[in-house]
Amino acid sequence: MGSQSYNAIKAALFDHLEQASGKRVADNHKVETHIGKDAVDLDAFLRDVNNLPRYRSDGLFLTSAKVPPSASVDQLLNAVVQNYRDRGWLVTLP
Repeated sequence: MGSQSYNAIKAALFDHLEQASGKRVADNHKVETHIGKDAVDLDAFLRDVNNLPRYRSDGLFLTSAKVPPSASVDQLLNAVVQNYRDRGWLVTLP
């Protein structure tokens, strides 16, 4: 496939979470802090993430089966990175 920077993946995800909630994002926050506690909120949020230009062009596809309802932001980020790796992408570190 290709390669993608870990920092670029993280920045896109954090920016989207900040836009969703208007709150500053940290790795240890619960995703629900930024999107709401309902499972429907998580499904809708993951659809939005899949459709972000950075991720859509790379073929990212996350489902709620890959992200627990009470996931931390770090767990969500790891799910995104793992999706890239599962599809054969090289995720580069700084």
